Amino acid sequence: VPAALAAAVAAARAPNDSSSSPRREEKHASPLVWFEPVSVAKAVRVIEAGVAREVDVVSPNLAELRAMARAARRASGRDKRAETENESPEPPFAAAPDAVAVARDDVDALLDAGIGNVVLTLGALGVALCRREGDEREKRASGSERAPFACTHVPALPPNAGVRSLVGAGDALVAGSAAALAAGHDLASAVAFGAAAARRAGGTDANVPSSGVSFGALAADARDAAAAATTTTF
Repeated sequence: VPAALAAAVAAARAPNDSSSSPRREEKHASPLVWFEPVSVAKAVRVIEAGVAREVDVVSPNLAELRAMARAARRASGRDKRAETENESPEPPFAAAPDAVAVARDDVDALLDAGIGNVVLTLGALGVALCRREGDEREKRASGSERAPFACTHVPALPPNAGVRSLVGAGDALVAGSAAALAAGHDLASAVAFGAAAARRAGGTDANVPSSGVSFGALAADARDAAAAATTTTF
């Protein structure tokens, strides 16, 4: 599977791959690569395949983030933590910044590994888009000191009729975000569309919501999510 993942990323990058450090903002003609971990066991494959630097966005939950960060630290020779360390740090956080603060070192590990953006899914607290920009990215690339990252919290939108099932909510988040990116929205705006799609998924017992999921229908919810978003530096 790691070999297949590496081949898929290479194929996606090939048509316009003239740079050794592919980032979306630097290579607009190149496809954006979004890795959805699916599970803790599968999350580490992007690290083990050696293609982390080809990934623009990854969307783990806290447990998947921890597993990926451990794999990234092992790959770089910087993992000094005990192998028995808890892999699922998910106490009941009161707010999204509290969760990101606990996971800060793990987010750092993925950004240090070359992944462009971490969309950390936090269940009822929403999602947190974590990334370094401009000077901070270059500061870390130089290896001189820890570079802070900005984290934009997009709150979850509760379904109008209450939560029926969370099955498929993460997939809906990625699908809504991808649709918005394809329509020309930037990543922060796209994640708000993802939150709107996840709202529809939570309001149905079906694996895939069948109504209210047109791009136009999601736009109003996306505006509400974006208006409520806040950014914190860690």
